[in-house]
Amino acid sequence: MTWNVNHLPRAFQPTATLARAPGPALETSSRAVEDQLKICGHKRDADVFELFLSQKELTDVIDLSRFKKLKYLWLHHNKLHGITFLTRNYCLTELYLNNNAIIDIKGLHSLPSLHILLLHHNELTDISATVKELKGMLNLKTLSIDLHFYMAICQNSKTQDFSFLI
Repeated sequence: MTWNVNHLPRAFQPTATLARAPGPALETSSRAVEDQLKICGHKRDADVFELFLSQKELTDVIDLSRFKKLKYLWLHHNKLHGITFLTRNYCLTELYLNNNAIIDIKGLHSLPSLHILLLHHNELTDISATVKELKGMLNLKTLSIDLHFYMAICQNSKTQDFSFLI
């Protein structure tokens, strides 16, 4: 089934800046989310506090901002490259992103309630961008990253303040 917004009135059609064109990756993600909602018996988005989307072969994830009370999100063991779909999940406290192909964690600083973040076994390479995102996460209590990446942060001459990692 393909998704066509042309049948909607102009006022309801998404703009290019607000929505991405749905592709196979987003359709797979949408199916995975809907399957989890059925398994858990959720009828309303407001009832969703956790989503288990691990091991679904996801390369991208639909925008999850409709789940305003989402606190726990498992996305480990997928094939994600980025996490731009999490910019409005302000209640999120635990995020499991380990064992993916994440290159950039841009957007995590907008999750003020995040306490646990697992990022080990990813492909993070930009040390300064990663440090910048992590510094904005004031409530973070548990962070898991690869040892080689941690050592690179410590050795980076431009990054003098990494006490948030210790």
